[in-house]
Order: sequence, then structure tokens, then C-alpha cells
Amino acid sequence: MWNIISNYFLHTKLCFLFKIHVAYRILISLILVIRFHFSKKYMCNFPLTFFLNKKIK
Repeated sequence: MWNIISNYFLHTKLCFLFKIHVAYRILISLILVIRFHFSKKYMCNFPLTFFLNKKIK
């Protein structure tokens, strides 16, 4: 009996973690796409030049 309950809880925990992981990945890809789109549209290559300047210094 206890084994079934613990398996059920483990399964729900894993499902929950998997959902969080998927949501996190989707969120990050969305942020990257939006940032890329905005940087292309408004700032040309601002993040890239900023990063290169930081690297040189």
C-alpha cells in the first residue's frame, strides 16, 4: 500500500518538475526571440557591440 502511494507522489513530483522545465525552456526561448527581434529592429547590434566592448576592456 505504502509503495503505491510513494510511487504516485514521485510520479506527480516528476510531472510537476517536467512541466516547470518545459515552461522555463519556452519562456527563455521567447525572451531570446523577443530580444533578438528588438535588437535587430531598434538597436542594430547593440547587445553584440556592448558584449564585444566589455570583452576588449
